[in-house]
Amino acid sequence: MSSRISSVIRGVLAAALLSVPATVVNAADLIAPGPYVAAQPDSFCARNGYLRSIERRFGIQAREVHHRPELSIVAISDIRENRYEPAMVKPMGIDRLYCKATAAMSDGHTRTLW
Repeated sequence: MSSRISSVIRGVLAAALLSVPATVVNAADLIAPGPYVAAQPDSFCARNGYLRSIERRFGIQAREVHHRPELSIVAISDIRENRYEPAMVKPMGIDRLYCKATAAMSDGHTRTLW
């Protein structure tokens, strides 16, 4: 009996998933974003340690995965807090803060950072 119920549930879920149109979804889009708020200098989004980490990790990715060691982030600007989601279950829950910024690249392009 339980296998029959689980088969029905799987069928319903599969039908529901197949009826959803395929679109590109970013992690920050999973819940409707709030208004963009310019990050304050003491904000988590604008902390120098986080920004340096993003630049360093991007450099590793460009060098080791894409084989473009000359490509780097020159500057990060327009840093904004997109959405804050408090943890639902304490103490095991995790607070989430979504940030958006613009990266000026060494090749002259600008890219959006999430």
